[in-house]
Amino acid sequence: MAKVNDEAKMRMLGEAFGTGENYLATAYAFTTPGCNLFSMFGLIGVLIGEMVDKEGYRTRHNVYLGVTATGVNVVILDGLNNNKIKYAEKFNFSELEKIVALDRKTCSSLHMVKAGKKCTLQLPKKILGAKLATQKEDASAVVAKINELTSATNVA
Repeated sequence: MAKVNDEAKMRMLGEAFGTGENYLATAYAFTTPGCNLFSMFGLIGVLIGEMVDKEGYRTRHNVYLGVTATGVNVVILDGLNNNKIKYAEKFNFSELEKIVALDRKTCSSLHMVKAGKKCTLQLPKKILGAKLATQKEDASAVVAKINELTSATNVA
């Protein structure tokens, strides 16, 4: 399986949302489902989870995200092939019911609620084996930009 990297991050964000997007910050993350029953059954559970979970929020998936002036673009990678997009979604700040972005020492997090659908992403500051040169700074920059932009638009 291909490793996550900076080149693939920008390429896949461009494929999903067009190359004209102006990203203020980008980073690697992964989805954190509330209860991931599929992972308890090993490889068979992962395969079933891939078939059942069409969007990628109910099982753990690698994610590339980019912050624009109007929202957060999320590209969820296929669980079996990191070079393939499983699902992409734009979370406009104006459509979000709730957004919480936290920056911690080892991992940043992003919690969003849109039309009742919850999305929780973890942005690790260090990833073994990944080719993400500035992930630590990128994760902090994503949180800082989101907090800056949402405080101006009063999204809670």
